[in-house]
Amino acid sequence: MAGAIVLIAVAGLGGGVLVLNAGDTHPVVAVTSTVMRGEVIKRDDLRIVDVGGDPNLQTVDGDQLASIVGKRAATDLPAGTLLPANAATTELVPHRGRTLVGLQLKPSQLPATTLQSGDTVRLVTLPGDQASSSRPGSSTLPVSATVIGSEDGPDGQSTRVDVEVPSDVAAALSISAATGRVALVLDSRER
Repeated sequence: MAGAIVLIAVAGLGGGVLVLNAGDTHPVVAVTSTVMRGEVIKRDDLRIVDVGGDPNLQTVDGDQLASIVGKRAATDLPAGTLLPANAATTELVPHRGRTLVGLQLKPSQLPATTLQSGDTVRLVTLPGDQASSSRPGSSTLPVSATVIGSEDGPDGQSTRVDVEVPSDVAAALSISAATGRVALVLDSRER
């Protein structure tokens, strides 16, 4: 009987601790509408939610919500996620002296790993016939670039990738990409 009483007391105490810990939350900013990298963050895109105090979560405190509104997303912000620290910026994409170029690549022209905004990549020339190798700009590759975004192509057989490149090579790169002679190589993600 005494053992049963002790067991009930321990279970009650454990339940009480769980209830107290469940109440140990603090307000943070969450994303309610998907915001793509570079887009302006609006008040309707955010809300405040209460979360448990996990010190490993790098979030934005709820009292900082107003300071985020009007800035641009530094990375893609999916709806239903907590807003990570450093997710907002005042910088525009593309940056000064850089140009945004769209590529449509087949699976053989890029890694199987899903590309992420901010990835550092190199664009390299694929072999072609003699006539195509003498086109203007064919010697501009390889080019270092930054992935701004990627998505499945409309044909379901390719991937569309937006990359930020130096402005002086953008036109030549676009010509090479239009002929299908560009491949994308993912460099280290270690920062």
